[in-house]
Amino acid sequence: MSLADELTNDPLGRGYSGMTAPEVLADLQLPLYPSERRVDERNILNEFGNNASQAHTFLSKLEAVAEANPLVARVIGWIKTPVEAGGGLDVGVERVRQAANGLVGTAGIVQAEIDGLLALAPNTKSRLEVLGLSKPRLREIRAILGE
Repeated sequence: MSLADELTNDPLGRGYSGMTAPEVLADLQLPLYPSERRVDERNILNEFGNNASQAHTFLSKLEAVAEANPLVARVIGWIKTPVEAGGGLDVGVERVRQAANGLVGTAGIVQAEIDGLLALAPNTKSRLEVLGLSKPRLREIRAILGE
């Protein structure tokens, strides 16, 4: 997507049309978007919640869901395969985040556990980085906005 497409179509509803060029530039550089990060069982056990016991409990709940849900069974397979071997679950991808949130209430999974899993993707990118664009000049933004 080009900068012009981003600012004209505003696909995420950021409100570019109501911003000045300096405000748009600042907004485009905010690190608001999760970047990709694959996590495996080792990451979850080391980084999830306050202790390994919470991580084991959460993984056990996921395995219980996997017995009746083939998609979750595949996810468990990715989690159990080390990142170094091509496994892991990319918790920075929006559809993965949505699917994870959809598990709340299943097999006793609570929102705090899902939040803990999703928090394992702490790295963020700016909108410019997500789109693969370099930092634009203010005059370019002004031209697109019609200022």
